[in-house]
This record gives sequence, C-alpha cells and structure tokens, in this order.
Amino acid sequence: MTDRLPVPPPDSTAGGIYSIGYNAWSGVDGLSKMFDALEAEGVTIVVDTRNSDFHARYSFDQLAAAARDHQGQDGKPMRYAHRPALTGKPKEPWEYTDEGQADYAAMDKRPEAVETLDGMATAARQGERIALLCACQGTHTCHRTRWLAESLGERGVDVGHIEPGERDYDRYTEQGEQELYTVTPHSKLPDLPDHSDTNWGERQAYWKERSKPKLVPQDYQSPEATKPLPTEPSQILIAGSMNANNAQLNYASALVVRAAEIGAQIHVGDNDQGVDARVVETANSIGYSDVVVWTAGDDPRNGGVEGGQIRKVPHNYKEKGNRFTQRDRTMIRSLDDDTGAAFFIDNGFTHHKNGRMTGTEAGYVFAVEQGKAARKISFGRQLDREAELKPLPTEYTPRIPDDPQAGQEPPAPPSPPASLEPTDTPKRYPTLREFEESLRQQRVGIPETEQALEPMIGYSIQTVQTVDAQQKPLGYSAVALRDVYHSGVPIESDISASHALELARFAERDHAEQYAGALTAYIKGKAGLEFIGSAEHTARTGVFLNKVAETNGLEAAEQAVEREGILQQGIFQSEHESHIQPMTLPAVPSFTELDL
Repeated sequence: MTDRLPVPPPDSTAGGIYSIGYNAWSGVDGLSKMFDALEAEGVTIVVDTRNSDFHARYSFDQLAAAARDHQGQDGKPMRYAHRPALTGKPKEPWEYTDEGQADYAAMDKRPEAVETLDGMATAARQGERIALLCACQGTHTCHRTRWLAESLGERGVDVGHIEPGERDYDRYTEQGEQELYTVTPHSKLPDLPDHSDTNWGERQAYWKERSKPKLVPQDYQSPEATKPLPTEPSQILIAGSMNANNAQLNYASALVVRAAEIGAQIHVGDNDQGVDARVVETANSIGYSDVVVWTAGDDPRNGGVEGGQIRKVPHNYKEKGNRFTQRDRTMIRSLDDDTGAAFFIDNGFTHHKNGRMTGTEAGYVFAVEQGKAARKISFGRQLDREAELKPLPTEYTPRIPDDPQAGQEPPAPPSPPASLEPTDTPKRYPTLREFEESLRQQRVGIPETEQALEPMIGYSIQTVQTVDAQQKPLGYSAVALRDVYHSGVPIESDISASHALELARFAERDHAEQYAGALTAYIKGKAGLEFIGSAEHTARTGVFLNKVAETNGLEAAEQAVEREGILQQGIFQSEHESHIQPMTLPAVPSFTELDL
C-alpha cells in the first residue's frame, strides 16, 4: 500500500483531505464560520458531494461564491467543485440494502466515484488540501464518514473531520478565547455501519408517487383574466413552456418584436430552453436591449441580452416554492399594476401535482391572483405541434410618438399565421393582433420618464454578537434589521439602505437565538404586524419593535449598518453604553404584554 497520508499537522504545508457538514454550523453567520475554519486549515478545494441543491440551505452558487472569498494555503482563492458521483443517495437499484438503506459498499464501486476518489488521493499527496462537503450535521451518521472517509482510508489517506468547537462561556469571558473548530482524524473514530440510517427506498417510493403528474381535475377551470390590457404598456412579461413547440416559439418572437416597436421593457426568465430562450435570442437578433432577465442563480442560464439587465432573486427558505417558483413570482409581482402586461404562452399540457397546477398555468394563475393584466395563449393543437419554426427576426421599426402621421389611422398589421390563432377552440385568449389593435387607439410608446415606485420596507430579526467601538465583546443580541428596497421590488439587489435596532442583549448566544425565533414567530402570527410592505403597512411593526427595545432597557434608536456585516459576519457594533447588563432568557417579558 502507498505510504499513509495523515491529517496535516499544524504549521505543515503537506496536503490532506477533510470532511465537513454545513448544517453543523448554526446561526446567520454559519456559512462564514464554516469557511473560516476551512481557510484556517488551508483548504484549497471544496468538493460538494450533494446530489442536488434543491430546497437546500445553501445553493451550489452560494457555496462557490463563499469559496472564492476565502484563500487556501497556496494564497489563492479556494476552488469549488460539485461531484454528484460521491452523493450518499442511491442512484441504482443495487445500491440499496435489502432493508432499503444506502449500501455504501455497493456505491464504492461506482466507476465515477472510483475515478474521483483516486484523483483526490493523488492530488492530496501532491499538496492539495481538499474538503468533502455535504449538508449533514452529524459526522458519525453521514456518508462522508461511513463511506468516503473509509474508502479514502483504504487508499492510505486519513481524513480529518472538521466540526464546530465547543462553547466555553467562562473561558470566553475570562480569557477572550473561543475554540472555533476541532479536527478529528477518521482513524480515531469507532467502527461505523457501512450503510445509511435513512431508509432511502421508502423515501424514494414516497417522492416518486408524489411527483407523478396527475390528471387535471375535471371540474378545474383556468381563471378568467378580467383586467384589460393597458393601452400604453411600459412593461411586457413573457413566460412560457420549457418544452415549447414551434408555434409557441414563433409567437414569442412576434411578441418581442411588438414590445420593441412600442418601446416596452421586456421581462423574462433565464431558462436556456423553450420560450425564455427564444425571447432572449430574438431580442439579441433584433438588437433590442431593454430586457430584464430574472435568474435564481448568479448568472442567467440563457446568457441574458447584450446591454440588458439581470436581476437576481435569492432563494428565501421561509417562503413556499423552489427557487424558480420564487423567481417567477417575484418577476410577476414586479410588473406595474397599471402599465404592465403579462403573456403566458402555454403548450396545452398542464399538469396537476401535489394539489396544485404546475408550469405555465401556475404562473398565469398567480398573475391573475395578483391583479395583473395577464393573458394565456394556448398552443396545444396538432397543427401547432407541426408548425414550421420561422427564422429569428433581425430588425424592428420603433414607433415614435411625435410621428407626423401619428394622427392618421395606421395600416392594419399583417395577420399572424393560422398557428398563432387557435380559432377552433371554443374559448381562447387575445392573440397578438388583438393586443396590437388595443394599442392603436391612443399614442403608442411609453412616457420618457416613469413614476418611481414607492420604496418597500423589509424587516427581519437577526442574532448577532454585539461589540463596542473597540471591538470588545458585550454579549449576544437580537436585532431588528430594516432594509429599504428603493424600487419597490423585494430583491436583494434593490436594497438602498439598512438599519438595525438592538432589541435585547444576552450573555449566551442560545438565549439570543431563542428570543429572536420567538419574536419572529410572534410577529408572523400577530394581526397588524407585517415583515414586508410599504412604509405605511409596516409602520405598526416599527412601533412594536421600539417598545420591545425599551422594555429590555435599550434605547429605541436605529443605527445605519452594513447589511453584510450583520448577515455574514454576525457582528453588530452597538452605540449603547457597554455597561448594560446582558439578560437571561427567563427574565424576558412576554411579547403579548406589550401595549400596542
């Protein structure tokens, strides 16, 4: 066997392999603390062993960005790699035990896994420090320990398991020191089972059944869009099926050209297939740049529009829906109530899953519920599916409001192909031609200046470590973070200012976290208190939070703060006097006793 490679000792430049689970690192600064530990160990490559980041605490993009912000022992930014071959979730029938658990001995024979683990062992011997990462909190139950570390041990590499350090309050207050993390060599662990505790067989059967598309209930009726299309739209949202037929793609291109003619801003998702991709391709082809591409990641999958805008929608784990559903809903909410129009180009294959509609129909229903001027155009006929895909248009003719011929009746636009007008259906929504005719009644185009949207306020309760001006620790606090969204759209890129109000100060972090959680739950359940909305709608929340601070002996005065310092570093420099004594949790009064 090759010489054994131990866990790198302190002050060593040798390579090695580590293992870490991000759910072991709690708090709003958990991600930062975890990467600080990796940086302290000199890790150069983070290998994500998860199969997917769907509904995960951290996405692939978030982890890749955090890695770039930290350095390895080579002085270069950490590299990030996703290796699904190392996932602890069974992929093939023979990777289950008879009881339905993950059989790690069988998984170890995956060709891709063998190649990856061999390469990691070689790279470690050449000086790389690699960290195997997944979500699991417990080291002893995770596949990183029961499978990957065991397999690397057979290759002569002793994996070091990184875990958060123990909290020693007395040591921290007396000596100002805190054990940030520990590293346990795998060789020091007891023998562990070679299978998972989770019954993946049962779990797979459950989700397979739940994920099956169900027939749409016979009594289901797509909602009727009652709000008329605006005569002078300044925004046009175009959404549609990923699995789009040619008739849908032709219609999407025609709609882009029409939006460019009247100078309307186009809003679209970032899918690299179907309607989204066709909208972006058409805008690039005709040279129209007033397009906003909405993405749930760092970069749009369809590349975006040259000269256009990109709006990122971070996943909010407290809201329903995956990151793409949340992206779509944020995009729909952003549409102007008076001058926005939303078009949903459907392929006619609506599914009913988990008690709700999916796909384009779900977006259309949400737009109607939000009171938007929405239209759904369905292309589910045989002739739609057999339609010829037309070449991308290459130009458009802008319509100028002060055109000397503006007062004359414009010529009728050419009729769209038959495939754009499903006339043989008993009930249909307005076609592109009807949309054009609704615009010609008055001046076309959009005003040179658009009225600014009312700023939106967003509150959240955070747990932070409180320090004074000399960075001396004062305790742990629950603070109210108030963000101001300058454009009236609740996305992170539109935050113009952030303020923090210290609500309560504790000696122990656990007490501060429990208090912040209880306060968050109380506000969510209390009528009249809102976490997000206009200044008017959230004014009552501000008054209530001021009373919370005053009740706990703190001044009801906000401080302007750097948002990243609160959320990522978890540090708050308080302007209050340092002699304020931290509380203990049992001494905190009930929120219901506060007079609103």
